[in-house]
Amino acid sequence: MDTPDIERHLDHWHDDGSIILQVSSLLVCRKFTQHTILRQQAENMLYSVHLSVLKKFSPVFNDIFDIPPMQTGDAEGTIHNPMKMHQVTSEEMSDFLNWIYKV
Repeated sequence: MDTPDIERHLDHWHDDGSIILQVSSLLVCRKFTQHTILRQQAENMLYSVHLSVLKKFSPVFNDIFDIPPMQTGDAEGTIHNPMKMHQVTSEEMSDFLNWIYKV
């Protein structure tokens, strides 16, 4: 399966955002009936959000950003090196951001 093009999320790409998050996953959906159906869907979505909002509404993000970053080239969370969100779908990330931004 080819890697999908990177897309900017329509609702959660804030031009004044201070951190870039990337959801990049391969979803496998199974439907069990008379036959098993497998459907694969790849995601590659970018979100530009506000670090202060993430830290305020999420203890997990607050803890993550309290850890000093490693100095290895491009800082994580930039357009050139987005912060990778593993084991999260774009639907889950969008639902979370809708909740914290009250969209």
